[in-house]
Parts: sequence; C-alpha cells; structure tokens
Amino acid sequence: TEIYTLSLHDALPIYTFNATADYVRDFSDFVFHASANYHWQDTSYTVVADPNSIIPSYGILGASVSLGTKDSRWTLTLFARNLLDQYFVAGIIKTPLDTGSAHSTPLSTIGYSNLPSIDSGRTVGIRLDAKFY
Repeated sequence: TEIYTLSLHDALPIYTFNATADYVRDFSDFVFHASANYHWQDTSYTVVADPNSIIPSYGILGASVSLGTKDSRWTLTLFARNLLDQYFVAGIIKTPLDTGSAHSTPLSTIGYSNLPSIDSGRTVGIRLDAKFY
C-alpha cells in the first residue's frame, strides 16, 4: 500500500517563468522605448487533489512602445496586455447548483464554476503621462 500525503505546496504551480526584453533609443530631444514581457505558469490546483479544479498552464504576452521627452515632462505609451488573448481562470470552485450549461466556458465541468482572471482578456490602450512643475 502506497501512502501519499498532500500539502499546500501541491496546490501551487511548480514552475513559473518570466522574461522581459527592453529597447531604448535616445534621440536629440526624445526617448523611444519598446518593451515586451512574457509570463508562463505551470498547472495548479484550486482545491488540492480535486482533478476537476486543475487550472491548466498558460502564458501571457505583453508589449508596449512609448515616446517621450528626455526630461520626462511627457510620455505617450501604446500598450497591450495579454496580447494573444489567452483565456485563463484565477480559480475553479465546486458549485452544486451548476449544471454545466451550453454557455459554459471552455474549462467548465458539471458542478464547478470558473472564476475568470481580470487579465484573461486582451487589453489595448494608450496612456499619456505628464509632469506639471
């Protein structure tokens, strides 16, 4: 007989990976900055040892380009988070009243509900930073 003991560590992802690349170019009065980042997370459990609560591994790509003054008086940035629109959930919980309807998300299992992450949709935007001094 084999005995296996579960711990809180078994619920956490075993591996995570982050990578960032930056490029900065100075011009006479301006600074150009381009950046890309990638985050990958291994599978994890929401509820230890419940195979229906496994969150599959996922990766998220982000990028930005900006142009601003050398003295940082203003900077205009175009950014994208979750550029590849990777769907992932923050957790999967047991819900006895959930019937797993036809409108469920791809990870749904009858009797369980997904808690989507706020970052699980692509976000694209423009930001202007300015200093008034």
